[in-house]
Amino acid sequence: MKNKRILKIVLTGGPMAGKSSILCYLKKYFKNKIMVIPEIATSFENNFFRDQYFFSKSLNKDLNKLFFSLQSELEFIYSKVAKKKGINIIVCDRGLFDGAAYYNGSIDEFLDINKSTPDSIYKSYDVVIWLETLVETKNDFVFRHRVLSRKEKNTILKISKNNLKYWKLHPNFYIIKKFVYVS
Repeated sequence: MKNKRILKIVLTGGPMAGKSSILCYLKKYFKNKIMVIPEIATSFENNFFRDQYFFSKSLNKDLNKLFFSLQSELEFIYSKVAKKKGINIIVCDRGLFDGAAYYNGSIDEFLDINKSTPDSIYKSYDVVIWLETLVETKNDFVFRHRVLSRKEKNTILKISKNNLKYWKLHPNFYIIKKFVYVS
């Protein structure tokens, strides 16, 4: 079993798409049969960069470069560990292209600073599953638990659309629309 090929899946989408909820379920249901790579930006925001200054426009380029590099290295390390443990499925909470949706510059600049191409990013993953943001679906759960301003909604929708634009050309790309949260 240790020599089996490892399937690497990206679970992606805009903010508030349900990625975390789905990943919690997958970890609970599959336990030690899969490995889940956590989202880099959220890990940093929750543990290191509590001040929103770190996510300002002036640091956007540097943080995108850092997150891209860390994502790449984490995926490499998780793949090695998965191989040793005989685990053949890795699910990434976002992937290498996700930073582009949050990047202030052009897609070409994003790829240039990260010394990458769309093809090399696509080849890193076997499957990409993109979730539509709950803001797009106007899911009542979002609005019962958090009040969003028009600006927040517009930002979330812009990020979600950019994220879709960058991932949709992956050869094994799937969209889940109208995800319904069940508590």
